[in-house]
Amino acid sequence: MKKFLMAATAAASFAAMSPAMAVPLNGSIAFSGGIVTPSPAGNDLFNLTSVALSTNGGLFSFYALGAGLGDFAGQGGIINNGTMDFTNLSGYTFRMANGSFTASNGFVTSTAGSAASGSEAESLYFVGTFTTAGGLAGFDNSPASLTVSFTETAVGAITAQNTGSFSLSGTLASPPNPPSVPEPVSMALMGVGLAGLGLVRRKKA
Repeated sequence: MKKFLMAATAAASFAAMSPAMAVPLNGSIAFSGGIVTPSPAGNDLFNLTSVALSTNGGLFSFYALGAGLGDFAGQGGIINNGTMDFTNLSGYTFRMANGSFTASNGFVTSTAGSAASGSEAESLYFVGTFTTAGGLAGFDNSPASLTVSFTETAVGAITAQNTGSFSLSGTLASPPNPPSVPEPVSMALMGVGLAGLGLVRRKKA
């Protein structure tokens, strides 16, 4: 009985000394925004080299944050997000009240439309790490992705005199969502496979 009590006491002491095990994040949260001040570069979305993203001024403002899913449920509160430099997307940081996402890599996944058509769209994809804080401090710093889509529309061609209407939307997710573009290697393998299938069919014929 004495040995049992000693073992139980030791186990309890070890448990008290051991730090609580944190867990990776699992969830996502969507956001949207719109223009605050006139755009540079003749109001042509594709000519932008950087955009100021904030809640208190700048080219774009994040003004709506979704309810969130999974661990991001109820984790609202976007704060000033600085400038997104299109020439160095890997340096972008997206900040929330309960943590921040820092990109390790970023690239343009798609563009559509033109200034002449009066409609332009551009989507970006970032992958990096979400550093937890506040209400998410009990979770590990976790791998995450950030997708951001910009759109511009105008009546007639987009020019410096005929400014378009800008908007943005996006999603922060952990674990990372895959980019919405085919992987080059996968596409190459698919091409080789289809070519091989064609050769087999020719031989059979």
